[in-house]
Amino acid sequence: MEMAKACGKTILFGEHFVVYGIPAIAGSVSDQTTVSARKAKGTRIKVEAADKRHNPEFLEKMAAVLANKLGINEGVELEVSTELQIGSGMGSSAAFCVAATRALAQIVGKNLGNDDVCRIAYEGEKIAHGTPSGIDNTVATYGGLVWFKKNLEGGANQIERLKARKPLEVVIGTCPRKGTTKELVEAVRTRKEKNPEKFARIFEDAGKLVDEAREALLKGEEKKIGALLNQNHELLKEIGVSTRELDAMCSAALKAGALGAKLTGAGGGGSVIALCPGKQAEVAKAIEKLGWPTLKVRIGE
Repeated sequence: MEMAKACGKTILFGEHFVVYGIPAIAGSVSDQTTVSARKAKGTRIKVEAADKRHNPEFLEKMAAVLANKLGINEGVELEVSTELQIGSGMGSSAAFCVAATRALAQIVGKNLGNDDVCRIAYEGEKIAHGTPSGIDNTVATYGGLVWFKKNLEGGANQIERLKARKPLEVVIGTCPRKGTTKELVEAVRTRKEKNPEKFARIFEDAGKLVDEAREALLKGEEKKIGALLNQNHELLKEIGVSTRELDAMCSAALKAGALGAKLTGAGGGGSVIALCPGKQAEVAKAIEKLGWPTLKVRIGE
């Protein structure tokens, strides 16, 4: 049996806008997904999930695509376990696709580089998200802090590994999500088509914000990073992907001393990220008082 791991992610700046070619910045989190693979009789790709939150049939569809891209036409059994919150904007499907790609490649003796792993994992992500940006599987593959720009012409995406001046101390709060990432992305597309002038202004602001955020991260300007997180959340509210629960978590985090807070991921519920150097305990407690679990992490190490 072969085993592989992949990390989850949190998007700091640019979710949703990244689908349209605007840059985004994301970072890996320490929580991981583990996939073990072994050959089996027949031709079926079977997935067993330790976590009942997983849908094995859905994972099997993604795994079948990955196996096909690797030229595997024999039976395989996969076992998956994860430390990530599922359906919360932390890239659980991408982590599965990356870990599964690596494990599948190992059982057939293929030594894939990260670029190939990322490319194949993206094909599996299409099952989950329809037209994903590619940022989730990129972070799950390479880890660390990543600046990402999607190539809308279908060529190679632009990827830059960033080194923040100092690690970001953040708290991630999670609540239930309504709708899938695919549905939320399509809903934004529909709103954009109905109101192109409004969305053109929002998208322009989003692009400028990511440029400012990149410089602030490289310089270690935590107060500015926090302010930009708040601005990014307001843009996400304007395109209709925030919820009362997400707004309440952001507000509680700010009142507890966070420098900035925003939803992270597709929205519609899911997760918020709050930048709170030296105050992770206080911010986590404030969010937990609302009834939602939290995770304390450092990004950019």
